[in-house]
Amino acid sequence: MKMEKTTGEILVTLSSADQEAFGVHYSTMSFADPRTRRFCEYMAVLVCLREGMPETGNVTVRAVENAAGELLLYFSYPGEDLRETFSRVIEFFDLDGLLDCRRVFVSDPALCAEAYVYGDRYYLWYSYDTVPERFASLSLSLLEYGRTSSLDRTFLCEHATPLPRAVSLFLN
Repeated sequence: MKMEKTTGEILVTLSSADQEAFGVHYSTMSFADPRTRRFCEYMAVLVCLREGMPETGNVTVRAVENAAGELLLYFSYPGEDLRETFSRVIEFFDLDGLLDCRRVFVSDPALCAEAYVYGDRYYLWYSYDTVPERFASLSLSLLEYGRTSSLDRTFLCEHATPLPRAVSLFLN
């Protein structure tokens, strides 16, 4: 048995001797065949371990028989998430709004936040290294308590008063 990485796939090549040893053949490649299913599940676990995929990753298998009688199993796995770093500033009219929104935050090391006070308003800057859908969901939840600010983080760093102890309320 030989395992090699190709573009976006792991190729497992089983010689005729390997096929006999594992009891897996191209003609029996069916989900209904218990030996085939068990073997493919075992190989999928090895692929996941080799590639460092999370437990929730999806792996698909495609079987091909070449002219030499070898069984070629192509295990494909989803690529990396299209993660980006997003940030936004939310403005709150009072301290209650700022404090109430803290239950929206999730415990995630990719999430950063800073709290500021400027004039009679409170501001929350947050940055999240995630997929766009997750950032949008968090932002929509936060906008129930405040509104998008026209001020940016640079302005807040220069002119507003930071509230460093308040951040511990948001990031567990």
